[in-house]
Amino acid sequence: MKYNLLTKQIRIENDNISVTKTNKYMSYKIVESREIVWCPDDDRYVVVFKQYGELIGLNYMQGDELPLFRAYYCTIDEDLTNFYNAVKDDLSGDNEIVRINQAIWAHFDYRNAKDLAKFNNK
Repeated sequence: MKYNLLTKQIRIENDNISVTKTNKYMSYKIVESREIVWCPDDDRYVVVFKQYGELIGLNYMQGDELPLFRAYYCTIDEDLTNFYNAVKDDLSGDNEIVRINQAIWAHFDYRNAKDLAKFNNK
C-alpha cells in the first residue's frame, strides 16, 4: 500500500505563481527562483530572477544558443532590471514575459540612441 502525504497548492495572483508544498509535518515555499524562457517571436532567451515572487533581476541574449546563454548571460543585468522596474507599470501585455520583452526592446532602443548621441557629438 502506498501513502502520498505530499500535497501541492498553487495560487496565481497578478501573473505571480506561488507554490506551496505541504505534507503531514511541514510546509515548503519557493523563496528564490531563476527561470530561463525562450521567446521565439523575439529570437532571444530571457532569464528572470525572483525572490518571494517578486522580480529582482533580468538578462537576455539574442539568438538560440542555450549553452552560450547559460554560460555567459545567467547573471543579473542591473541596468536592464532597473529600467524594467521603472517602466513596468506603463507596459501592456497579456503576461509578465510579454511586458519584459517590451521593456527589453525599449531599453535596447534607449541604449542605441544614447550611444549614437554620445559618439556623434565628438
